[in-house]
Amino acid sequence: MFVVVFLILTIVSVFHFIYQGILLPSYRLQCRIHLFELRDKLRRLQLQNPALDEQAFCFVQESINCWVKQLAFDLFLLLKINDAIEKDTQFMEKLSKRSERIKNCNSEELKEIALEVRKTVQKIVILNSVVLFIYLLPLAFLAFCFRKFIEGVKRMACVSEWEMGKFVVTERIPT
Repeated sequence: MFVVVFLILTIVSVFHFIYQGILLPSYRLQCRIHLFELRDKLRRLQLQNPALDEQAFCFVQESINCWVKQLAFDLFLLLKINDAIEKDTQFMEKLSKRSERIKNCNSEELKEIALEVRKTVQKIVILNSVVLFIYLLPLAFLAFCFRKFIEGVKRMACVSEWEMGKFVVTERIPT
């Protein structure tokens, strides 16, 4: 048993090393390049369309600039920031107004760019959280098994000897 656990942990550790050290930096670079492409596309749109909503343009551009610098964003950080935003109603309102401004702007292309930025950010969070999920899967499995165990014990706590005999052959101890 010890050998199996050791082998599993070794395999997970090697995967973690390869993913975090080799693959993830390449994925992050791809995402960064994609964000730069989106920013270039956004700026071209502004030059070609002088009637573009300036404030919506600024919101999307600032968002892209933020994410170009924040590529080490994972699930825990996302949850922490969401929790902080929910506690700060004024800031949540501000973000809601920004989102509404982008949603109601006069350019479908700007909306598409904003949507693509959101998809890229989602991809960044998922890519940065892959290893976390590998470590959490066994814990989730254990929690599931523990819950099933507790449910089984609750059900079986009220079973009579006669009913238990239907499922398990037991030796009768003389009384």
